[in-house]
Amino acid sequence: MKKNATLAAVLSFLLCGLGHFYLGEWRRGGLWLSGAIALAIILSLAAPQIPGILTWIVPALSAWDARKIALAKYSQNT
Repeated sequence: MKKNATLAAVLSFLLCGLGHFYLGEWRRGGLWLSGAIALAIILSLAAPQIPGILTWIVPALSAWDARKIALAKYSQNT
């Protein structure tokens, strides 16, 4: 079943790893999710003064990765 690359990216941006779960990439999605949670805990404890804009970097990277995987797995180029 073909998966939508844009939907995978949006899901991963909303919650890191969710787009990977949608694509069936369970291990990779779990790594993104656990990494984002660990980073949020570390930043909140060690550096609470870091601007919130930095917390958008991880979801953006997760979204990019999910879209890249979806395009590679479900590309029409055969």
